[in-house]
Amino acid sequence: MIATFDAVGGVAEAAGAAADAAGAAADVATSAAGDIAASAAEGAISLAADHSDIVADTIGHATVAGVDHMDAVSGSVADHAAGFLPEAADIDVTTPSETNLDFDHEEARHGHYGGTAGNDPDSSHAGHSDAAGLAGIALPASVLGYRAAGLAADRSNAPSPIKILFLSADPSNAARLRLGEESREIREKLQLGKCRNKFEFHERNSVRPADISQSLLDIVPGIVHFSGHGTEEGALCCEDAAGRMQFIQPADLADLFRQFAATVRCIILSDCFSVIQARAIVEHIEYVIGMSREIGDRAAIAFAVGFYQALAAGRTIPEAYEMGRIQIGLQGIPGKSTPVLLKRK
Repeated sequence: MIATFDAVGGVAEAAGAAADAAGAAADVATSAAGDIAASAAEGAISLAADHSDIVADTIGHATVAGVDHMDAVSGSVADHAAGFLPEAADIDVTTPSETNLDFDHEEARHGHYGGTAGNDPDSSHAGHSDAAGLAGIALPASVLGYRAAGLAADRSNAPSPIKILFLSADPSNAARLRLGEESREIREKLQLGKCRNKFEFHERNSVRPADISQSLLDIVPGIVHFSGHGTEEGALCCEDAAGRMQFIQPADLADLFRQFAATVRCIILSDCFSVIQARAIVEHIEYVIGMSREIGDRAAIAFAVGFYQALAAGRTIPEAYEMGRIQIGLQGIPGKSTPVLLKRK
């Protein structure tokens, strides 16, 4: 029994010694860990301090560059917008939280905002549109309509196209004419010309008297071209409700066109003996071209080709008239002297 107690006591002492050893080991480990951690922390702080100087310098340079660029962009926008809207002269650059202008490629191509011309990186304005969008440039409410106002101003300043109204009549009880070919040639020559965008071509076929006046009211043309039949007495042949000939006398045509003297500048009467109609109408219209005698299909089409070729190339009406006559001769067709140009006195 005594031996057992001694053994137990030895074990207890050994356990106590082990505990003391463990505590000492723990103290050493804690101290070592603390030294390592402290050293690591000091290194991190030192590294962060070193890099913070670099970062601060970088941020400083970026900030200065960004402010300079934003000032330049906003100044450019302000100067350009002031040309359209007087109140845009005092443009403020506000915080990015406010509404930004939307720069798109269409305006950039036309130079409205001084942005990139398409995607060309070499453009002198390359990148301005994106930089301005990211910089958060916002304009006063009166200038936010600059985009719409600027485009509207551009369009309103552009000259309106000259509308050409082609009228034709081919009554069933008259000789058939190649009016479709004449219309096609006119349209084609206008489309091929360098000034094609200056003209709009409108066509009305098998016209009755009411159709003529209605088309003049609806289209408001600058040039009117009639192709069809005429009588030796000077009457113009249009169609009635049944598609047969119905005559319009020169005096009545003159009364009609007097109502459009402010908008119609030139009338071409490509029907036989139409110089009689032309003499009555020229009292109210600046230029009228009529035929002094009968004119065949080939001559009428050739004259139209030459006239509209010249018109689509930017020539004047008298010059286009001469080109029409020349074209008849170039094609070897008789009747070069048949078309007559009259000018209002």
